[in-house]
Amino acid sequence: MPGGLAVLAAAGALTAVLGALLGLLQAEARRAMAMLATALCGLAAAGLATASRTAVTGAVLTWGGLRRRGRRRESADAAPHR
Repeated sequence: MPGGLAVLAAAGALTAVLGALLGLLQAEARRAMAMLATALCGLAAAGLATASRTAVTGAVLTWGGLRRRGRRRESADAAPHR
C-alpha cells in the first residue's frame, strides 16, 4: 500500500474507533447517531484506502446508504406543514 493510502487507512480506522467509542458514551440518541455516522464514514474511508475490490464495494455501498438516508430526511423537512 503506498504511503498516502496507508495514512488514509490509519486515519479512517482511527475515526471509526473514536466515533464508535464516543457514540457509546452519548446520553442523547441524536448525538449517538451522529457519532455512528462518523464511525461509518471512517470505516468507509479505511475500506477505500485498502483498494481491495471487496472493501471498496462495501465502502461505496455504505456511503450510498448514508447519503440516501440524509436526502430522505431533507425532503421530509421541506414538506409543508398542515
